[in-house]
Amino acid sequence: MKKLLLFLIGSILLLSAACSSKDPVDQAVDILKESSENVAKATTEEEAIRITKETGEQLDALGIKNLKLSPEEQGKLTEAIVGYMQACMKSKIGLSGKESAPVLDLSSDESDSI
Repeated sequence: MKKLLLFLIGSILLLSAACSSKDPVDQAVDILKESSENVAKATTEEEAIRITKETGEQLDALGIKNLKLSPEEQGKLTEAIVGYMQACMKSKIGLSGKESAPVLDLSSDESDSI
């Protein structure tokens, strides 16, 4: 039942995004922000994968790939994409279902210094 409800909500969001009067870039930014929040709340790997798949489908439906974007639009979209990627990386869901290791460890190890 929960899966059906989530599917219906996703479908409604997709339809509302497609029928909205906002321009496609603003719609994409809204989708990415909402997906960032949803992936941060995900409790299983399957849920995170589903959110990512739905996000991709919603963005593809907007047809942004076929648009010539201004530098301002590109900046807004890039900022939203980076925010989504950060939310995905910060989520506690790893491939094993356990807390994931850091993606990139920039801490210095004094034994490696010259």
